[in-house]
Amino acid sequence: MSEEVKGYEKLNLRGAIGFNGTVDNCLQIHPDRQNYIYALGSAVVIEDIISHQQSLLQGHSNSIVCLAVSRDGCYLASGQITHMGYKADIILWDYAEKKEITRFISHSVKVQALAFSPNAKYLVSIGGQDDGSVILWSVENLAAICGSSAQFNNAGITRCITYSNNNENMFFTGGDSILRIWQADIQNRKIHPTDCSLRQYKRTITKVLADRNDEMLYCATTSGDILAVRIGSAIVQLVFPDRDKYSLGVTSLRFLDDTSLIIGTGEGWDDSCIRGFFPETGRLMYTVNEAHKKGVTAVAAMDGGSRIISGGGEGQVRVWEVKEIPATCKKKIAAHRHRSHRCQGDRRGNEEDDRPKFFVDLLATLKEHTNAVSCIQINKNGTKCVSSSADGTCIIWNLVQVNRVIYIYIYIYT
Repeated sequence: MSEEVKGYEKLNLRGAIGFNGTVDNCLQIHPDRQNYIYALGSAVVIEDIISHQQSLLQGHSNSIVCLAVSRDGCYLASGQITHMGYKADIILWDYAEKKEITRFISHSVKVQALAFSPNAKYLVSIGGQDDGSVILWSVENLAAICGSSAQFNNAGITRCITYSNNNENMFFTGGDSILRIWQADIQNRKIHPTDCSLRQYKRTITKVLADRNDEMLYCATTSGDILAVRIGSAIVQLVFPDRDKYSLGVTSLRFLDDTSLIIGTGEGWDDSCIRGFFPETGRLMYTVNEAHKKGVTAVAAMDGGSRIISGGGEGQVRVWEVKEIPATCKKKIAAHRHRSHRCQGDRRGNEEDDRPKFFVDLLATLKEHTNAVSCIQINKNGTKCVSSSADGTCIIWNLVQVNRVIYIYIYIYT
């Protein structure tokens, strides 16, 4: 049916605002060092780092859940999730032309992860929980070479994949108490796994990273530690850290150089506190304890940091005033009766320290939202702010008189 018969023109997406951190390899810097690439909804966004000009690659019918960029930067690959009983597409993109090259369709319901070989001759993919297969694709011939089950039937889920840094015929997969080294026999169209011995360690592996020389594998786990496995022997050699594991697991790994490893974790503050830090040193300035009953979900600060507007999970918007008090005024600090909190930059609480101290006073609590506050923005002169909430409302507040100015409600029809 033509657009004239339909009575309206097709709308083309021109830009995207947002970021989905749940996509596998969700944010990547292109090898040209001029653009970064991420997936948002069903589109792949290529954005210039300096100008923020966007190019959008569209073609998926549902949300993109994994992304890969070839080492030479010529190709992108994206995989999606779909409905039960349907095949999930992998789209191979030409980076220079910003267009689709082909689609690989084999996995059921979800494509779990993707990885290119070092010279971009091959692309390897693993399916999700309802698929459980690993497939090696030829980028040159645009066809599948071979496939296999990613794990034993009772071995859980394979969650991540990475390619060797130097070998076109070797890649690695990890998942629920399983780590495999795969060798591809291209001539006979087969792939052969070697199961690594994790010894007594039972771990759910979320990321796998090989070092530059393909001697060691480093595996991020939901347990908050990292397994180091020697590739030659396929045996775990080291587990670190021994103590003080990351409470919400390790979510990403990257080599900074041959001796340094950057670790991304799910650990973070969720203790209903607001914290301010010195920008020069990163030291703690102050802490507002129990700022909101159900956690702090949004925060914004005026220029200079004299006031803070926070939103909470219970739907309240609170206005805080930050006061800097010289260290010589200790008696006044002790006699201060307002709800406040004092904390020094190094968190030691040494009364003899001559560094400035801070009070944070609660000026007002605004109760209009009925669900968690998701975002707060303050205007340039600091007289008004707007807050949005999961209840479908946006409210503009007067920060001088501390009251509501405009109430906006979005009706959602289903």
